Amino acid sequence: MRSLSRTTLLSVLLATIGAVPAFAQTTVDSTTLSAAVTATDRTVSVTSATNVAVGQTLFVDHEAMKVNTKTGTVLGVTRGYNGTAARAHGALATIYAGDAGEFYTQEVVQGSKCTLTDELFTPRIVLPTGNVYKCSGMATQGAWEQIGSEAGAIYVTCRALLIADMVDQSCFIADRDYVVAQIQEVHKTKEAGGTLTLIARKNTGTQAPASGASLGTALDMAAAATDETVRSVTLTTTAADLLVASGGRLSLDFTDDTAGELAGVTVTFKLIPR
Repeated sequence: MRSLSRTTLLSVLLATIGAVPAFAQTTVDSTTLSAAVTATDRTVSVTSATNVAVGQTLFVDHEAMKVNTKTGTVLGVTRGYNGTAARAHGALATIYAGDAGEFYTQEVVQGSKCTLTDELFTPRIVLPTGNVYKCSGMATQGAWEQIGSEAGAIYVTCRALLIADMVDQSCFIADRDYVVAQIQEVHKTKEAGGTLTLIARKNTGTQAPASGASLGTALDMAAAATDETVRSVTLTTTAADLLVASGGRLSLDFTDDTAGELAGVTVTFKLIPR
């Protein structure tokens, strides 16, 4: 077998040393809001500001903001930046932070084909439309999926229609990470007497439905209840409790007494994917 000449060998070595990966992708830095934000607030509080710098763009649920000041985890911002509109945001909402070049101006169609290796930054955050997408699937063949916004919210309904159904129960297993954005309840017939309350809870691991974290205020299902009237739960201010991780569960906790007349209970959870 012929040996390689010195010139050929040197060329091979230089090619090997100089080779660089053909695909280099950057994940846009993100954190979460540690407290809710109104549409007029000029500061936002985040759980971590390690990767946030003055002059960068923040993005949360269809709104971009410009970072003007940074004091610990409190950021002074310009609201409704780069063509977006200021709006209220809930605690634990995902907030992205990056330089201008990390955001896109070209909209895509949800469900259409995409190639992950073509994306310099992920997820694809489109301004000023405010839509956020990820290319799901294989690196060379995937489909666009919208994430992390009200537009991608799902609704989970739990029903306990008969008296026999009014027992503590799990009613949803999360297939991914979600944030609980709203809980509403309606019933046909309230409890005639005594004390009966309903608590929406989050469960992890082997927790029983009645022992998980409360997602908000307990609902009086007796004296203060009005039949055929939709009520909204006041959500907990403990932001971490509203995050339902993949594999976590949502449950109904009937407590204080055993149902005797209560019937036709429907509880709907609004969940935003993360």
